Amino acid sequence: MPTSAYATKAALDWLLLGATPTRPTQLWLGLSYGSPTSTSASEIVTPVGTYTRATVPFAAAASPGGIASANANVVFAVCSYSATVSGWQIWDTQPVGSGNMLMQGLLSAATLPPAASQFTANAASVLVTAL
Repeated sequence: MPTSAYATKAALDWLLLGATPTRPTQLWLGLSYGSPTSTSASEIVTPVGTYTRATVPFAAAASPGGIASANANVVFAVCSYSATVSGWQIWDTQPVGSGNMLMQGLLSAATLPPAASQFTANAASVLVTAL
């Protein structure tokens, strides 16, 4: 699972006792038209209707496999998408254009949601694996 530059530093600081990063109180899933990287989210930006990040709840990681999955479907608000959605990110805040990207990746299949529709990510498809 590709982590962001921010999350990589936070994990090293925490694991090596160099610093104590602040733990997010909630996680948010964002979508992108492009391919996100560790330093560029390529997130859908407003104004695109009512696009906003959606809450993503995770279950405890499986042991020893190191895989965590969402424990509920992730439903985005109704919005008009102008292109194919191909990537995702996990954030520590909801407002688009703010916060720290923690992880990112590509959807298993790029999707063009119908106009003015909800986009739903099935819980079983939101998987995070250990590095």
